[in-house]
Amino acid sequence: QFAERLIAQRGRQKYQEASKYLAKMRALYEKLGESEAWTSYITALREQNRNLRALKEELANAGL
Repeated sequence: QFAERLIAQRGRQKYQEASKYLAKMRALYEKLGESEAWTSYITALREQNRNLRALKEELANAGL
């Protein structure tokens, strides 16, 4: 997954890029009527990276 690779590279700029990509993914999931799948995915991603404060901030800034 592209976003996960960006997150693994660490750094706020990479988190911003990942957040933009994830926002586009969310729109696609919603368009396909897969909101539950999106919610499961973003919840798991947040849990896997729960110690990355800057990532959480960037996700929040992107409305994720």
